[in-house]
Amino acid sequence: MGHFTCHGEVPCISDHRLEFEVGWFTETIPPFCASFVPRGRLIVHVDCDLYSSASVVFECLRPHLVPGSIVIMDEAGTGDEYRAFVEAAISAVPIAHAGCAVAAVVNEVP
Repeated sequence: MGHFTCHGEVPCISDHRLEFEVGWFTETIPPFCASFVPRGRLIVHVDCDLYSSASVVFECLRPHLVPGSIVIMDEAGTGDEYRAFVEAAISAVPIAHAGCAVAAVVNEVP
């Protein structure tokens, strides 16, 4: 497994385009998505490990994804994140992969 740590603290990043939401996916993603106003295409990095968490992320983000958005799944090859992505009916074309990680460009979100 990974070794990155900030010793329990949220990383301090000065990029105004980036936000950290701390907490359980089921408790943080729905309220975030309800108030989120996208300004165009998104880049979404999904690192959920579990199907149940990935499913929450994709169902909540689905209305915000537009053609040209990029979705990165760090464990798409293990099945859980990819299965949630497919079940959310998001059409995309893979553009890069390394190990189990996949990056895809969204074509359509019916």
